[in-house]
Amino acid sequence: MATLVDYPGKDVQQKAYFAESSTPHSPGILFIHDMWGLNDHTKSLVDRLCQEGFSVLAPNLYARKDYAVTDDYDTAAGLMSSLDTQYVHYDLSEAIKFLKNHPNVDAWNLGAIGFSMGGTIVLNTACSSSELKAAVSFYGKVPPPGTMNHAICPIQYHHGAKDDWVTAKDLAMLKMDHQKFGKPVDLISYPNVGHAFCDSTRPDAYTEEAATQAWSNAVSFLKKQLRQY
Repeated sequence: MATLVDYPGKDVQQKAYFAESSTPHSPGILFIHDMWGLNDHTKSLVDRLCQEGFSVLAPNLYARKDYAVTDDYDTAAGLMSSLDTQYVHYDLSEAIKFLKNHPNVDAWNLGAIGFSMGGTIVLNTACSSSELKAAVSFYGKVPPPGTMNHAICPIQYHHGAKDDWVTAKDLAMLKMDHQKFGKPVDLISYPNVGHAFCDSTRPDAYTEEAATQAWSNAVSFLKKQLRQY
């Protein structure tokens, strides 16, 4: 069952898309949208993940921008650059609180997943929130060297080998951090695909075979880490 929910936030009323699993006491997933906003594509992915046995919450990070949704690149880039890190941290803390307090969510089994901008935020959240037991980032920007030393939960990272936003150099830096600090980071690179290869609304980027495999890898990882078999 999916519905729009709202809850109090800092200086704004938070709005989110919530898909509740029919599985009792299900693991909870925080789904962080990309720069286009909380659009129908994101909601469809939330629904898909819910069908795998998770209760999934996708908060609207553009709450202070009138809950904007756009398909215009320049507008989306402007919205993304306008995000305040402190507000994002607060908003995600409130979203995690919503999941933890929901009667059908296992408060001890929470994970996060995000694509592009959302994937960037997931990486940073995995290094700052002790509430998460697993995190999946699809082609998010790699944080500065040393950040992975603070990773609190296992991470799975998906990368297109021809991505010009997250380059091979960036991926090598993430690998170095992984090796240096011995943190549980599962790095998966897909050949011959670029950025946003999982986004079926972007025919210029979407690659069905890689997207199908990446989704399967992500679901398997979340089920394993969150004990949902």
